[in-house]
Amino acid sequence: MKSIHRITYLVGLTSLVVVGSVEAQQKDQPPADMKRNAVFGPDKLWTIHLMIGAKEYQAMTPKGGGFPFGAFLGKKDEPKKKEEPKDEPKLDVHKSKGFGMEFPWVKADIEFEMKLVKEIGIRYTGNSTYQQSSGGIKRPFKVDVNHYNDKLKVFGLGGFNLRNEIMDQTRIREALAYSLYRAAKVPAPRTAFVKVYLTVPEKHDRTYVGLYTMVEPVDKPFLAANFKNDNGMLLKPERIPGLIYLGEKWEAYADKYNPKREPTETQKRRLIEFTKFVNQADDAKFKKDIEKFLDVDGFLRYAAVTSLTANLDSFLGLGHNYFMYLHPKTNKFNFIPWDLDLSFGGFGFAGDQLEWSIAQPYMGKNRLAERVLAIKEYDTAYRKHLRTLSEGAYSPKSIDASITRLEATIKDAVAMEPKQKGGFGLPIGAALGFNKKDDLRVFAAKRADSVLAQLDGKSQGKVIAMFGFGGPKGGGFGIGNALVKPIFEHADTNKDGKLSLDEFKTAAANFFKEAGGDERKPIAETELIDTINRLMPPPKGFGEFKPPPPPKGFGPGKGFAESILKQGGAGEDKKLSREQFLTLADKLFSQWDKDKNRSLDEKELIEGINVFLPPPAFGPPPGIGPGDPTKKGPPKEKEK
Repeated sequence: MKSIHRITYLVGLTSLVVVGSVEAQQKDQPPADMKRNAVFGPDKLWTIHLMIGAKEYQAMTPKGGGFPFGAFLGKKDEPKKKEEPKDEPKLDVHKSKGFGMEFPWVKADIEFEMKLVKEIGIRYTGNSTYQQSSGGIKRPFKVDVNHYNDKLKVFGLGGFNLRNEIMDQTRIREALAYSLYRAAKVPAPRTAFVKVYLTVPEKHDRTYVGLYTMVEPVDKPFLAANFKNDNGMLLKPERIPGLIYLGEKWEAYADKYNPKREPTETQKRRLIEFTKFVNQADDAKFKKDIEKFLDVDGFLRYAAVTSLTANLDSFLGLGHNYFMYLHPKTNKFNFIPWDLDLSFGGFGFAGDQLEWSIAQPYMGKNRLAERVLAIKEYDTAYRKHLRTLSEGAYSPKSIDASITRLEATIKDAVAMEPKQKGGFGLPIGAALGFNKKDDLRVFAAKRADSVLAQLDGKSQGKVIAMFGFGGPKGGGFGIGNALVKPIFEHADTNKDGKLSLDEFKTAAANFFKEAGGDERKPIAETELIDTINRLMPPPKGFGEFKPPPPPKGFGPGKGFAESILKQGGAGEDKKLSREQFLTLADKLFSQWDKDKNRSLDEKELIEGINVFLPPPAFGPPPGIGPGDPTKKGPPKEKEK
């Protein structure tokens, strides 16, 4: 059997040489000694062939973890415990700090533009991006060329990320956003595009997987190129918005701030002092000493681009997808963007991000951003960066030219892609608005207009709170955005675009009956959960795409039922009578009817649902506070 696998594998290699030689005649090949700098660029489109053994390919399947909305949706994210076979060595795994998934490393061979490198390390990567694509073969990869051999390089790269852009149908959000950070002189990874082929014995024979974005790793060469020194402390915090102070013991920081290599005692102390300073220094001391800790102008530039690109999946939003680098010479912290596929308003259920307030360019509480921008000279500098970008690199003319160039680069590669027959592992993803194919030109132009109007005092923008938009012109952040249209479709019987009290209570009564209740029979928690899950199934897909069936019991029912029972006055038996249920409907209608016109429009319904059924906390895990120790995480991945 092994000989058959070898023959299949060699056939894959041979086909690569034959097909590759044809491609070589159609385009210029890179020089054999091409350096790292030449790999990246907006018009660079490379070909990569991944060759993975059948056993290794099977071993790549991640273990544990899950969508962080799990508890909210009634699905526990605890991994199933499986005993490893005693005769097999323990897998070399990377544990994701975001979702708790374990991604095993395996050996593979890679052909990068006809340059063969054997026995590199490869694993899947990503949190939601992996789960969104887990039903098909176009999954996100992390390539570590020298994972098993420190001397290996490919075109000067010790590794790189292959982003499948499953959350972005335009495929170019990430490349475009990174280019804007660099234009603003923010240290940011470079990108290129890649056509990825896959060979796995008896499964895939140089199968075209699709177009990927290659993202430069934030590694030692990156640090040396951008900071002229690579010996500092590199951190990749997860779910840490605003820099949280965790007390005086390093153990509380190691797992949450996630250093990429073991820091020195001096570096550990510097992080603790910085977080304590941000959270506890009085205003006078903060203003006097912040520049001792932070590259303030670099942070203001980072904030300006993040605001302009409306990237909520960031330090200023959910508190992840960023690096911090403590420069060993200046002893100051610097911010580096990461994982930008949800830029340009791509974060689905966060309402209208076009009007995101530049006065408060962060979601919920963010002590660092809040305190820095409260200082007039820094706020003035930040606004100057916004105007320079809005009238320069982010102007409609510049954005249009950049998008046109990127689209031209990827057009043929996208057209070649096979239709995805598997895919989204997150049933709620499409319902919440992710993966929309919005016109980036329109969004960028309107966002620039909004920012300029705010700079000129013609608009105040909209403040985004963690559990809903604040301000007089709020939008909505939460499940309400996904529910409003189906609710109106069924409850707005006269189709006037508003819900009267009678319509609202009639819908509630119909729901109660659907759950098996009547005048005499109350509904129990299990009936409530089952009814909600039945009435809110996962999306059916589109085209040939059909999502895999979710696990039994998976859905929003449990989280919704808990709020309904609690606010409806259920007793220890966790049951609600019809009278209690309709009384709750009456109470909610009154609360949500903000203008007291005895009707609910879409905006009022969205805001009401988002308060009643708030999304899960994206911030730090419960219980994290000053002096709260955490367990040490798994061994860190080595840094190149």
